[in-house]
Amino acid sequence: MNEIKNLQQMNSEAGTCSNDDTSISDLLMKIDADEESKVKFTDFTGLDGKHVTVGKYCFPLSLLPTLKLIINVYGDVAATSKMSPSITERIYVMFCASIKEMHDLRLEQITECRILKWRDAIKDALRMNFKVDFAMEHLKKIACACIGLMERQRLEEVALRISKLEAELSANKKEHSKICERSKVYMDTAKEFIGKPVSLGMLKAQNRRLEDRNRRRQRYLDDLEQSINNYRLENAQVFQVFASEYLVYKHVSLLHFISF
Repeated sequence: MNEIKNLQQMNSEAGTCSNDDTSISDLLMKIDADEESKVKFTDFTGLDGKHVTVGKYCFPLSLLPTLKLIINVYGDVAATSKMSPSITERIYVMFCASIKEMHDLRLEQITECRILKWRDAIKDALRMNFKVDFAMEHLKKIACACIGLMERQRLEEVALRISKLEAELSANKKEHSKICERSKVYMDTAKEFIGKPVSLGMLKAQNRRLEDRNRRRQRYLDDLEQSINNYRLENAQVFQVFASEYLVYKHVSLLHFISF
């Protein structure tokens, strides 16, 4: 019971977060809501036909196994009721019909409308002082199970979407690698043009010829300068030789003059 109360509190707090959370907590809140009962005999099937008397009350034969099971486990849950036998009998029958439906149905077959119908039948019994708190506690447990089933289905849907997204991501990664591999040359060429005139490189051959001519002219100037330097160096050497020969000649002439 405490676990159900804790779950109700958690869902109530989470209910303000989103519409999905609100829908989760809404069912438990409806079970606890103090609303006028709308349940009636015609909401149940199998209540017609042969009836049997058990104690002070008359029950449809179809409910006899359910009634016996309730009495065996919890005793006569209507024994403390102070209402008239006719009213008590009517409430008792609808309560047993609700318990029988719980026994006959599986979780996947449960709807919110059915849970609220059971709620009304159980609350009517509680108002008549029936000792059926166990049924209300179990109804809340069923509601929690229904919520869990819905959330499980939602989780599976999300997991499926995640799986599809992962597959799509993997395919996109492969396509990305394929594009990079097959288009590298084109993308490199595009990189050369980005932010530049698209005529870039069109006059490259003419520019190369101009560069070659400039290089030849520079080599010519370098050679000319080297020739001039060489000429100066050679003339300087000739002058030095001439000066040396002149000094030798002058010295020889002087010696010859002295000898005479």
